[in-house]
Amino acid sequence: MSTLNPIHFEDLEPHRFEDLVRHLIYDFRDWQNIEAIGRDEGIDIRAWEKARIATNQSDEKDEDEGEHVIDGNLWVIQCKRESKLGPSGIKRIVSEFSSNQKVYGYILVAPADFSKKSHDIFREEIRKKGITECYLWGKAALEDILLMPKNDHILFAFFGISLLVKRRTRVSEVRFRVNNKNKLFRIFGSNNFNNDFHAPILIRDIAVTHYPFEENYEDFKKRPRWEEFVAYGYQPEGLLVHMRRFYAHFDPDREEYDYAQDLDLLNRMPRLYEKQDPKQHEHWERVTDFWRHLPRRFQAYCELDGVVEWQDILLIDDKGDALFECPHIYVEGRDNDSLIPRQGLILDLNRSRIRVEKSFVRKSIFPKKYPPIRKLAVTKGKMFTLDPDTKRLFTIHLALEGTLFDVDKKYRSFKAREIIQVSDVLIDNEPLYLEITYRYMTTVNKYCGETQDPIKKISIEKQAGRKVNNNEKIDVLECQRISSWQLKD
Repeated sequence: MSTLNPIHFEDLEPHRFEDLVRHLIYDFRDWQNIEAIGRDEGIDIRAWEKARIATNQSDEKDEDEGEHVIDGNLWVIQCKRESKLGPSGIKRIVSEFSSNQKVYGYILVAPADFSKKSHDIFREEIRKKGITECYLWGKAALEDILLMPKNDHILFAFFGISLLVKRRTRVSEVRFRVNNKNKLFRIFGSNNFNNDFHAPILIRDIAVTHYPFEENYEDFKKRPRWEEFVAYGYQPEGLLVHMRRFYAHFDPDREEYDYAQDLDLLNRMPRLYEKQDPKQHEHWERVTDFWRHLPRRFQAYCELDGVVEWQDILLIDDKGDALFECPHIYVEGRDNDSLIPRQGLILDLNRSRIRVEKSFVRKSIFPKKYPPIRKLAVTKGKMFTLDPDTKRLFTIHLALEGTLFDVDKKYRSFKAREIIQVSDVLIDNEPLYLEITYRYMTTVNKYCGETQDPIKKISIEKQAGRKVNNNEKIDVLECQRISSWQLKD
């Protein structure tokens, strides 16, 4: 059994080892008697099989059936509690053995690893003694016999190990996990194996007695005793949860990333009596503004995800309470550790989820202190002129973001963070404004990518009003829509 450590026969005293062997041979044959004779004539144990009765029937009808009692076969068992016993030792033991009675079978038992040569010498010496049956039981044979279910009581009596108890314990552990899994399946649904649901949960330390009073714990912010997360899927080992969500910058080609870890974007339930912090809202505005002005191809989210393993869940309260109206999951708290120890960072780039590997490098992008939000104002004397398809993108489809391409340098003086009015476009009788969040120069070939995406190239040509060459340079202006009410005088 791969999960069981080697059995230490050497820990048994010699007489206890003999007792062990005597217990193991009880059902080896149908015995009439077993004697422990304590090394008389070099013999530790001798045993007789039950006597057999031979019968015969005469050909004459008047004669009775004849019977003859045949004495049971005598077996000799020698026990050597030696972990190393080579061919010469076996030859010595068997040659020194003698008996004044006819011996039918012989067993030599020792917790050693016997080689092929040892077995060959054993049989050769036994034949010289005229013995019919013989067995050489080494360490492997003893372990195999002990691990049989019928011998579990012997294994427990001599070594304190019970495989039946282990099996029952294992069944209880598995049942505990399955019950937790099935209860959460009933709460969140059993068909969500695509990890496409979002449900708030509260993870709680089962040992805590002062819930929900955070002020009773001086280090609560550093080591929360309960915390709200968002469950979103299942793994075979447990429930998947979002623990944190941050703005991030990720360059997949260079495997470089950074994230704004001082602003958690995870969408939690509104708390009863919770006050809004104006400073926190201002901080959110500044970080969001910084992230929106990053190159769009690098704009990502970084999520700290965890797995609440089925065996770690001690209790599930599917109703919650007035403060946290969501399922409460109780776990065993760990000192100086998170309520969910199994965690990992995931980068979400264009809805592709990428695990942060050891080879990834965190390169500083987000500043420690963010600049104030700039006052929004329209740049005078500049105007975007859009083709019909791009106009429809903002007017009919009401897109919040878009990309403009400047092939002929008509927007060369337009700078990032400028707000430009779009010519000949009104939405609800209000002008349409676009802010340039980022601009850069590249070639048509590089922008469209190695696959030469025809849709990207068609968009460039529609805005340019002509065919373009793959090696032609273009200015890419990434823009976001600005409403009139956002502008300040």
